[in-house]
Amino acid sequence: MLSFPAAIKVYLCTVPCDMRRSFDGLSMMAEHIIRCNPFSGHLLVFCNRRSDRVKILYWDRDGWAIWYKRLEAGTYQFPFTATGRQEIAAWELGVLLEGIDLRKGRRRKRYSLPAAAMGEEPAQAAAGETQHFFDFLFFCLTIADSPAKLPVMKELQIQRRIGQLQRELTDLGPMHPGSIGEQYNVCGQPACRCKDQHHPRKHGPYYQLSYVCRGKHTTRFVKAEEVAAMREKVANYKRFRELVNEWVDLAVEMERVERARAKQRHGD
Repeated sequence: MLSFPAAIKVYLCTVPCDMRRSFDGLSMMAEHIIRCNPFSGHLLVFCNRRSDRVKILYWDRDGWAIWYKRLEAGTYQFPFTATGRQEIAAWELGVLLEGIDLRKGRRRKRYSLPAAAMGEEPAQAAAGETQHFFDFLFFCLTIADSPAKLPVMKELQIQRRIGQLQRELTDLGPMHPGSIGEQYNVCGQPACRCKDQHHPRKHGPYYQLSYVCRGKHTTRFVKAEEVAAMREKVANYKRFRELVNEWVDLAVEMERVERARAKQRHGD
């Protein structure tokens, strides 16, 4: 059983999570579904819909860390609800991971500080969490159904991703459009090895670069010692196109979010 300091907080994401999510996806769910600061160092617990896998995300001083477990048999008694989050004690997390149903346990009365003394406003926090849950419900379902779909994202996440795209575009090295093909040729000499009837050995390989630039199709040969560098340039160009296309999709999504917000503001 895991043991944690008593002072550490544990937040359960009570919305089923797609276990394909990693550091960035889970931290985004922590911000917008659990509604807590993912950099606080507290434990953020996520479970899949089948309740047989659990991920625990936390910020470990200088980077993200994930604890991941898959059950070979059985399930966790994870408390899925529509509230978006549930806070439990550190010892309760260990009990939960052992397969015990927390809802059936009965805890005797203990003293706890009032919410006001801890600087919290329960009513406002609960209202904000409920509203936030419905805003991001479609986002979570979209991600779970298909990772290829562009999720409904808030402006902060769109801007953060665009910033990441800009940095990655800046870091790209030399690039070149096209593709490299490998060819083997037959010469015109009758007695050459490439004409052997039983074991012909063609000349090559020869490498050919084909590309279209400004509407003009071009093909040229590439020296063998330059092939590796040219393949890297072609890969950089392919990645460049992917990043630009994603940036355009995000810009369109940002415009859609802004229109929806303006429509809602005028409606109010």
